[in-house]
Amino acid sequence: MLVSILLHLILLGLAVVIVVAPFRSQKNEPASYRDLWWWLAVSVIPLFILPFLSFYPLENHFFAYALAFFCLVMGILGAISTIWRTESQRPRARPVGAVIATSILSPLLAFLFLSTMTSAREILARTACRHHLNSIGLGIHRYYNAHGVFPMPSSGQGELAVSWRVTMEPYLDVHQLDQKYSDQFAWNAEPNWAFSKRRRPVYECPSAGYRRADPKDGFGLTDYVVLVGDETAFPQGKMLLIQNIEDGLSNTAFVVEAIDTGIRWAEPKDLDVNQVELVVKSSNTNQQATHPIMSSAHSHGSHILLGDGSVRFISSQISPETLRMLTTASAGDVIRDE
Repeated sequence: MLVSILLHLILLGLAVVIVVAPFRSQKNEPASYRDLWWWLAVSVIPLFILPFLSFYPLENHFFAYALAFFCLVMGILGAISTIWRTESQRPRARPVGAVIATSILSPLLAFLFLSTMTSAREILARTACRHHLNSIGLGIHRYYNAHGVFPMPSSGQGELAVSWRVTMEPYLDVHQLDQKYSDQFAWNAEPNWAFSKRRRPVYECPSAGYRRADPKDGFGLTDYVVLVGDETAFPQGKMLLIQNIEDGLSNTAFVVEAIDTGIRWAEPKDLDVNQVELVVKSSNTNQQATHPIMSSAHSHGSHILLGDGSVRFISSQISPETLRMLTTASAGDVIRDE
């Protein structure tokens, strides 16, 4: 806390030096048009940090542009002051101090505010990711209350298969799409474009969304999938009752984070539990995994939606055996906290 206060006081002091410089006089030193070069430096120095903004999310650019604008305005004021002082043969202002203050302020402000905003953005994104999974969990249980069974990973056959994410649409506690989905056509067929050819934020993790470009085909991606397999809560072609999940809802994975899979939210495709590695890949761990069972843009782990509707953050250090037990619905596994 003390360090943060000290840094902000330093920033404020440097800004005051720049603001005061055009209006303070240096005794016994007459103003000269050569001082215009100093004020040009005040305007130009912050511009050197702008090329580095590509390393930061778009919403963090405000502080850098605000600094550049501030120094541009002060450079112009300093130049006007210099011209006025030179023409009226008055003492020069203090351009050297302004240049030094700008040289310190620019990288310090960029480091402090841009890094702080990046951390704050990730905290908010991680919270939003958790909220999205909560909403999906509520929707799954609303579906169960309405139909008496949990949804299948996909219904229908072949090209006419319909994803559980599409089936869940009326049960989500989020803005409903105005367009209707037709199960007479494939999910990516033109008659369904108005429905499926768009982003659906509830099926996206914000942290992952910041790091990628939108697909060129226009179909929105998903970062949340179910695990498909004979022993999972979502076996293909079967709809389970609560009593079928003998391991207990709180011990059974329903939906997991899975980024960079290329799966579209309306696409009837998820993860086959028999074709994945029992490892959690995060932004800074297990980068060597090519087909992880869970993956996220967060650090040190990934979110999972359990059958009881709760959302947990699973550490990337979790054992493969515990991950395997989470995938099964009725294997009699007893899961211990790690």
